[in-house]
Amino acid sequence: MQITTKMIMIWVGIFAAVFILFNLSQGGISGSADANAPTRLAYSDFLNKVEAGEVKKVVIRENAESGTRIQGNFTSGDAFQLQAVSDPKLIDTLRRNNVKFTAESPSNDALWSVFLSSWLPFLVLIGIYV
Repeated sequence: MQITTKMIMIWVGIFAAVFILFNLSQGGISGSADANAPTRLAYSDFLNKVEAGEVKKVVIRENAESGTRIQGNFTSGDAFQLQAVSDPKLIDTLRRNNVKFTAESPSNDALWSVFLSSWLPFLVLIGIYV
């Protein structure tokens, strides 16, 4: 009887770990809206705000897997982020509207995220059964 209880608890733990890892890889677990979280914008809204002079600076990160990500600040100081489309005129638009911009290489955090979400569950299962 104790063996089945132990196995049930192990499986509940495995499912909980997989659920938590999945949620963390999809953007995190949040109980409430974070006041400091950047505003997510549509690309068209971003361009409208740039042309209206509401954007102060942006950081552009291009990645082969996830495309172009833009993070920045409005003139009010609030942060924003968005997933951009391939737009060859973006730099000209930013320059024309006096927006400070920088380009950065993508961070290596994605490598750890891929490792944790794909290999860790298998390693945990191997560790349990060995």
